[in-house]
Amino acid sequence: MILEKGYKINLKLVRKKLADVKQKFEVERIFKNAQKIYSKWDMEISQLTNKPVEFMTVIKRLQKEFKYKSKSLAPG
Repeated sequence: MILEKGYKINLKLVRKKLADVKQKFEVERIFKNAQKIYSKWDMEISQLTNKPVEFMTVIKRLQKEFKYKSKSLAPG
């Protein structure tokens, strides 16, 4: 995973891109629709990567990156 390789999320770029479409960056939005993302994860991630990446591995890494605490993000 790219974050594991030492790359960082460019929040300045993220904020700019969202501002271009009149949206505001909110960490909670990343995790808010986790269930919707999970239902499509395997199909869509396989088109972007050479090897599978587990959904919860990515979610946990993003939680760590953003120092985000949540009640439950487990797929179900």
